[in-house]
Amino acid sequence: MSVLERAKHTQEVLRKERAKLFKAFDIYKQNVAYGLIQEDEETHNRLTSWYQLCLELNYDAINTCPSELERYL
Repeated sequence: MSVLERAKHTQEVLRKERAKLFKAFDIYKQNVAYGLIQEDEETHNRLTSWYQLCLELNYDAINTCPSELERYL
Protein backbone atom coordinates (compact mmCIF):
# COMPACT_ATOMS: atom_id res chain seq x y z
CA MET A 1 0.00 0.00 0.00
CA SER A 2 1.44 3.36 -0.99
CA VAL A 3 1.88 6.25 1.41
CA LEU A 4 -1.06 8.08 -0.21
CA GLU A 5 -3.30 5.03 0.08
CA ARG A 6 -2.34 4.60 3.75
CA ALA A 7 -3.04 8.28 4.42
CA LYS A 8 -6.44 8.03 2.77
CA HIS A 9 -7.25 4.87 4.72
CA THR A 10 -6.17 6.54 7.95
CA GLN A 11 -8.44 9.50 7.27
CA GLU A 12 -11.38 7.15 6.68
CA VAL A 13 -10.71 5.42 10.00
CA LEU A 14 -10.44 8.77 11.78
CA ARG A 15 -13.72 9.92 10.24
CA LYS A 16 -15.50 6.78 11.48
CA GLU A 17 -14.15 7.23 15.00
CA ARG A 18 -14.97 10.93 14.90
CA ALA A 19 -18.58 10.15 13.92
CA LYS A 20 -19.02 8.09 17.11
CA LEU A 21 -17.59 10.90 19.21
CA PHE A 22 -19.77 13.51 17.51
CA LYS A 23 -22.90 11.48 18.32
CA ALA A 24 -21.88 11.52 21.98
CA PHE A 25 -21.13 15.24 21.75
CA ASP A 26 -24.59 15.89 20.28
CA ILE A 27 -26.24 14.13 23.23
CA TYR A 28 -24.06 16.06 25.68
CA LYS A 29 -24.78 19.46 24.15
CA GLN A 30 -28.53 18.74 24.07
CA ASN A 31 -28.41 17.92 27.76
CA VAL A 32 -26.60 21.21 28.38
CA ALA A 33 -29.10 23.11 26.22
CA TYR A 34 -32.05 21.63 28.13
CA GLY A 35 -30.42 22.36 31.46
CA LEU A 36 -30.20 18.69 32.42
CA ILE A 37 -26.50 19.15 33.16
CA GLN A 38 -24.46 22.24 33.95
CA GLU A 39 -21.37 23.26 32.00
CA ASP A 40 -18.93 25.89 33.22
CA GLU A 41 -17.05 28.22 30.88
CA GLU A 42 -13.78 26.30 31.17
CA THR A 43 -15.45 23.02 30.18
CA HIS A 44 -17.29 24.74 27.34
CA ASN A 45 -14.05 26.22 25.97
CA ARG A 46 -12.18 22.91 26.32
CA LEU A 47 -14.92 20.96 24.54
CA THR A 48 -15.33 23.46 21.72
CA SER A 49 -11.55 23.44 21.18
CA TRP A 50 -11.58 19.64 21.14
CA TYR A 51 -14.49 19.69 18.66
CA GLN A 52 -12.59 22.03 16.32
CA LEU A 53 -9.54 19.78 16.42
CA CYS A 54 -11.72 16.78 15.60
CA LEU A 55 -13.17 18.64 12.63
CA GLU A 56 -9.59 19.00 11.39
CA LEU A 57 -9.09 15.22 11.82
CA ASN A 58 -6.52 15.74 14.55
CA TYR A 59 -5.40 12.25 15.57
CA ASP A 60 -4.74 13.10 19.21
CA ALA A 61 -8.10 14.81 19.69
CA ILE A 62 -10.01 11.92 18.15
CA ASN A 63 -8.14 9.42 20.31
CA THR A 64 -8.62 11.44 23.50
CA CYS A 65 -12.30 11.54 24.32
CA PRO A 66 -13.24 14.17 26.91
CA SER A 67 -14.46 12.55 30.12
CA GLU A 68 -17.76 14.44 29.85
CA LEU A 69 -18.62 12.50 26.69
CA GLU A 70 -17.60 9.00 27.79
CA ARG A 71 -20.96 8.24 29.37
CA TYR A 72 -22.71 8.90 26.03
CA LEU A 73 -20.57 6.53 23.96
